[in-house]
Amino acid sequence: MTGAGDLRERVTILRQVVVPDGRGGETRSWENWLNLAARVVPTSMGGHTVIGEALQGTQGFTITVRHVLDVDITHRVAWRGRTMRVMAAVDLTGKRAFTTITTDDGVVTG
Repeated sequence: MTGAGDLRERVTILRQVVVPDGRGGETRSWENWLNLAARVVPTSMGGHTVIGEALQGTQGFTITVRHVLDVDITHRVAWRGRTMRVMAAVDLTGKRAFTTITTDDGVVTG
Protein backbone atom coordinates (compact mmCIF):
# COMPACT_ATOMS: atom_id res chain seq x y z
CA MET A 1 0.00 0.00 0.00
CA THR A 2 1.34 3.41 -0.96
CA GLY A 3 1.12 6.35 1.39
CA ALA A 4 1.86 10.03 0.85
CA GLY A 5 5.24 9.58 2.58
CA ASP A 6 6.31 7.17 -0.19
CA LEU A 7 6.12 9.90 -2.85
CA ARG A 8 9.78 10.96 -2.66
CA GLU A 9 10.59 11.52 -6.35
CA ARG A 10 9.51 14.29 -8.72
CA VAL A 11 8.07 13.52 -12.15
CA THR A 12 6.76 15.77 -14.89
CA ILE A 13 3.79 14.81 -17.03
CA LEU A 14 4.22 16.11 -20.58
CA ARG A 15 1.44 16.77 -23.05
CA GLN A 16 1.65 17.26 -26.77
CA VAL A 17 0.80 20.67 -28.19
CA VAL A 18 0.07 21.55 -31.79
CA VAL A 19 0.97 25.06 -32.99
CA PRO A 20 0.11 26.43 -36.43
CA ASP A 21 3.30 27.22 -38.35
CA GLY A 22 1.75 30.16 -40.25
CA ARG A 23 2.02 28.39 -43.62
CA GLY A 24 -0.98 26.09 -43.33
CA GLY A 25 0.88 23.38 -41.46
CA GLU A 26 1.52 22.68 -37.83
CA THR A 27 4.35 21.92 -35.46
CA ARG A 28 4.01 19.35 -32.70
CA SER A 29 6.03 19.54 -29.51
CA TRP A 30 5.85 18.54 -25.86
CA GLU A 31 5.25 20.89 -22.94
CA ASN A 32 5.46 20.37 -19.19
CA TRP A 33 1.92 19.95 -17.92
CA LEU A 34 2.08 18.65 -14.33
CA ASN A 35 4.93 18.40 -11.82
CA LEU A 36 4.09 15.77 -9.22
CA ALA A 37 5.55 13.99 -6.22
CA ALA A 38 5.80 10.30 -7.07
CA ARG A 39 6.96 6.84 -6.13
CA VAL A 40 8.92 5.30 -9.01
CA VAL A 41 9.57 1.54 -9.08
CA PRO A 42 11.08 -0.52 -11.93
CA THR A 43 8.51 -3.01 -13.24
CA SER A 44 11.07 -5.58 -14.30
CA MET A 45 14.72 -6.14 -15.02
CA GLY A 46 14.11 -4.46 -18.36
CA GLY A 47 13.71 -5.87 -21.80
CA HIS A 48 14.83 -5.43 -25.37
CA THR A 49 13.28 -4.08 -28.52
CA VAL A 50 14.54 -3.62 -32.05
CA ILE A 51 14.98 0.06 -32.89
CA GLY A 52 16.05 0.60 -36.48
CA GLU A 53 18.12 -2.51 -36.99
CA ALA A 54 19.72 -2.51 -33.56
CA LEU A 55 18.69 -4.28 -30.38
CA GLN A 56 18.08 -1.70 -27.64
CA GLY A 57 17.41 -2.14 -23.93
CA THR A 58 14.14 -0.87 -22.49
CA GLN A 59 12.94 -0.39 -18.93
CA GLY A 60 9.42 -0.05 -17.61
CA PHE A 61 8.40 1.70 -14.42
CA THR A 62 5.35 1.89 -12.21
CA ILE A 63 4.84 5.46 -11.07
CA THR A 64 2.40 6.25 -8.28
CA VAL A 65 1.15 9.82 -7.77
CA ARG A 66 -1.68 11.42 -5.84
CA HIS A 67 -4.87 10.93 -7.85
CA VAL A 68 -4.94 12.94 -11.04
CA LEU A 69 -7.53 12.90 -13.81
CA ASP A 70 -6.85 13.01 -17.52
CA VAL A 71 -3.46 11.27 -17.67
CA ASP A 72 -3.56 8.72 -20.48
CA ILE A 73 -1.52 7.10 -23.24
CA THR A 74 -1.25 10.41 -25.14
CA HIS A 75 1.09 11.75 -22.42
CA ARG A 76 4.76 11.23 -21.56
CA VAL A 77 6.51 11.17 -18.19
CA ALA A 78 9.90 12.79 -17.57
CA TRP A 79 11.97 11.51 -14.63
CA ARG A 80 15.70 11.77 -13.95
CA GLY A 81 16.55 12.58 -17.56
CA ARG A 82 14.34 9.86 -19.04
CA THR A 83 11.27 10.48 -21.15
CA MET A 84 8.85 7.56 -21.05
CA ARG A 85 5.65 6.62 -22.83
CA VAL A 86 2.53 6.22 -20.70
CA MET A 87 1.21 2.71 -21.28
CA ALA A 88 -1.67 3.01 -18.77
CA ALA A 89 -2.89 5.27 -15.96
CA VAL A 90 -5.44 3.84 -13.53
CA ASP A 91 -6.89 4.26 -10.06
CA LEU A 92 -6.21 0.72 -8.83
CA THR A 93 -8.21 1.05 -5.61
CA GLY A 94 -11.13 3.05 -7.00
CA LYS A 95 -10.83 5.45 -4.04
CA ARG A 96 -9.33 8.39 -5.97
CA ALA A 97 -6.38 8.52 -3.59
CA PHE A 98 -3.59 7.54 -6.01
CA THR A 99 -3.11 7.05 -9.73
CA THR A 100 -0.75 4.34 -10.92
CA ILE A 101 1.02 5.10 -14.21
CA THR A 102 2.71 2.28 -16.11
CA THR A 103 5.51 3.47 -18.40
CA ASP A 104 7.96 2.20 -20.99
CA ASP A 105 11.12 4.04 -22.00
CA GLY A 106 11.40 2.33 -25.38
CA VAL A 107 11.11 4.34 -28.58
CA VAL A 108 9.56 7.73 -27.80
CA THR A 109 8.56 9.49 -30.98
CA GLY A 110 6.44 12.45 -31.91
